[in-house]
Amino acid sequence: RMGLQPALANEFSGIAMEFIRGLLNHAGGDIDLQELIDKVKDGLRIPGLRDSLCKIMQDHNIQMSISECCRKIIVHDCLALRKQTVTLLQGGYPVKDSDLCAKCHNPVYSCDLLTNPPISVFFCLHVFHAKCIETNPDVCGVCSTNALFTTA
Repeated sequence: RMGLQPALANEFSGIAMEFIRGLLNHAGGDIDLQELIDKVKDGLRIPGLRDSLCKIMQDHNIQMSISECCRKIIVHDCLALRKQTVTLLQGGYPVKDSDLCAKCHNPVYSCDLLTNPPISVFFCLHVFHAKCIETNPDVCGVCSTNALFTTA
C-alpha cells in the first residue's frame, strides 16, 4: 500500500479535528470521553478543545446538581410517606359491631358480650374471627394480603 501524500494527510487530520470537536460540542454527555481522548494522537492540536471540555464539565455539573435536587425531593417524600404510614398503623382500625367476618359472615364484635373472640384485620380491611382463619392466619382469605392487626 502506498502512504498518504502529505497534503491529503493534512486534509484528513483537519477533518478529524473538526469531527472530534463536533463530537465534544454536540454529544459530549452521550459518548465515552476517555475512549475518544485515547484515540487522539499525541501532539494533535484541536482548536476549541478547551472550550468544548469546559462545556462538557459545566453540563456534567448541571446534571449532578439536578440529580442531587431530585434525590433530596425523593428522600423527603419517602420520609413523609413513612411517617404517614407509621401514624396510620399506630392509629389502629375501628371495629364496629356491624362488621362481619369475611369467612363466616357473623358479627366480629358484640356489645352484649363481656369478652369478644380474637379477630384479625388485614391491610385490605377484611376482618376475620381468629378461629375462622386458623389454617393461614397471616394472609387474607379473600384477597391474599398480609395481616394488619391481630387481637389476642
